[in-house]
Amino acid sequence: MGNTAASIGKLGLEGLMDRANIAFTNGYRFKGAINSVTLQHSINAICQSIEKFSYQVHFVSQDNYSWQQTEQHSFTLNNITAANLETAFAQVCQDSHQNFAKQKQVPMLFTLIQGTNTEKDEFIIAQTSCHTHVDARSSEVIFNKIIEHYNALSQQDESKNKAIIASAEQLQTVDADFIIQQRFALNETASHDDNVANIMSYQVDDIGQHAIPMASLDELLPKYKTTERSPFIQYFNVEKMLTSARQKHENISKNSVVCAAIVKAIYNINVQQKGVVAEHIISFKMLSDLLSPQMRQQYCGNYIAFVPVTVNGELPLEDIAKDINDRIINFKTTNLDVSIFALTEAAIKEAIVGSADEPLSFIVTNWNNFTFINQEDYLTDCQSIRHQSGVNIEPKDNLGAALVNRPVLVINFSPNGELCLSQFPSLDSEKVNQNLANQFDDVFSTFGT
Repeated sequence: MGNTAASIGKLGLEGLMDRANIAFTNGYRFKGAINSVTLQHSINAICQSIEKFSYQVHFVSQDNYSWQQTEQHSFTLNNITAANLETAFAQVCQDSHQNFAKQKQVPMLFTLIQGTNTEKDEFIIAQTSCHTHVDARSSEVIFNKIIEHYNALSQQDESKNKAIIASAEQLQTVDADFIIQQRFALNETASHDDNVANIMSYQVDDIGQHAIPMASLDELLPKYKTTERSPFIQYFNVEKMLTSARQKHENISKNSVVCAAIVKAIYNINVQQKGVVAEHIISFKMLSDLLSPQMRQQYCGNYIAFVPVTVNGELPLEDIAKDINDRIINFKTTNLDVSIFALTEAAIKEAIVGSADEPLSFIVTNWNNFTFINQEDYLTDCQSIRHQSGVNIEPKDNLGAALVNRPVLVINFSPNGELCLSQFPSLDSEKVNQNLANQFDDVFSTFGT
């Protein structure tokens, strides 16, 4: 195929994602037997049905990029065996950019890691996605379709297979403006003007100076590109923490409690290591999915907003969780997240993203796959064990680095309630990641893991 004009909708954020060069990996761990030939067939059938996957970004500047059609990719399944599944998964995450390059920048990679010795009955299906093409929710939708296709093949259900392929073919990327208009049409009480006023008056501060200043990236980015990055992945039992927090605030979500624990870790670094006074606020960005589950079955792309959240770090963990929970309810009911998305798209069109420092200490995102968590027969003849994550980044320039120039945390829950908490590599030093990991160990143990 030639470089024809794309029929793919325009999201300014996807041009920025091209510069950030984020490769994110979901790991789905199972116990049982997998047919790798059938899985390979399902991967190729679904991924080749998605129109966007035969396009690549041609980037000129943040206000000038286009999708150009390329040859159709073949989506191969890399098969490996390992005595330690976790070690092998970490290596897959570490090698993600090299593997993308080997496969001609295919938008999605798949690795089947099968255990040996004591783990011989278990395996991980690792799905590595290019963030330019998809966000975590789109990646989840695609993975679920692959598993549905695999199950139908295993059960020789041809009509179901055809329906799944048809659903994959319907996934499309539409312009940002279309989604913004649709979301406000669905929420007539929401006011974009009121939201803008709220955003402008909302207090944010990075008192602990966790964000890397834009002026420092010229020095740090070349050094970062020469270092080897190993993912930081931790697992915690949060049931006691959740139970304790809900004794005071019964309706707070798991996500809010984990975010509060992250705040406490940042707070401890501020007070214990940076000499910040005990009473201070902590601000961070929370990724918000702009689409409903039904819309996710129609639209494929980066439909996310980075919403600021500010809390008093000195408060008890359960009260911080309550404040975070209230903020989430507020920005969802008022379409504040949609307004932030609209403002971001407008800033990209004006080419002003990355021109100023943002006083926000970290970014947090939640990749829960609730179909995997809640559906016992998710994968035919297999038991779902764990959902894990790992990320690697190779920013192409300072503009891309501006999206990831502070700690970025990923939350995943597994069917048994276990938390996986992973970190993007720090552009500054691996010591930043290790320090955070140590603090997470302390916070989760202190609050009853």
